[in-house]
Amino acid sequence: MIDKLGHDSARQLLRYLAGEENRGYFETWEIAQLALGIVLAAILLFGLEKRLLAGLTGGVLALTLFQSLKLRPDLVWLGRSIDFLPAAVESQARAQFGRLHGIYGGIEIVKILLLLTIVGLLFRMRRRGERVKIDPVNYPDHRHVNR
Repeated sequence: MIDKLGHDSARQLLRYLAGEENRGYFETWEIAQLALGIVLAAILLFGLEKRLLAGLTGGVLALTLFQSLKLRPDLVWLGRSIDFLPAAVESQARAQFGRLHGIYGGIEIVKILLLLTIVGLLFRMRRRGERVKIDPVNYPDHRHVNR
């Protein structure tokens, strides 16, 4: 089938298919990041009662929401509009796609730096011996509850 299409048409078709796969991966990755971020923020806020760390996680979640709600839809639309353009043709849509993709990648780097900061602060807490304090509650009927 590829031979029947010819080199240029086959290239465009395969480029489109790769683009669709990437668009699916972006969406799945954002959903995973949102789910993991919510769990991490809840653990940091309610489990460890560390508001600063939960706030940094909230920042990561906000950036992910921005990517998911604003950048990705624009990237998908622009990507589909340039999928079948010949590679040698320059277009404003291709340039805009490149800029948005760069912004998306830059936000990913910022998120990684924020998460590394969270990890660093958690390790620093551990070295200082900060532990989560659990108050035992002993009921007269011999039940024991940690809260």
